[in-house]
Amino acid sequence: MRLNKVLLAVLLLLFIGIVVYESRKAVQKKQADNTLKQLGMALQNYHSTHSESISTKEPDKDEVEGP
Repeated sequence: MRLNKVLLAVLLLLFIGIVVYESRKAVQKKQADNTLKQLGMALQNYHSTHSESISTKEPDKDEVEGP
């Protein structure tokens, strides 16, 4: 009888561990989705404000301001 209780406790702990792991994984996915959504919104905001896309090329030396 005691062995059944120990076995049940071990199985319950394993189940709780799996549930916690899966819930953490879901939270991490949601955070990543939100980060990508915010990045997309920032790019759209930049484009609508400046009427151009963000440049990926380095500017010419003549275009750079500074010393």
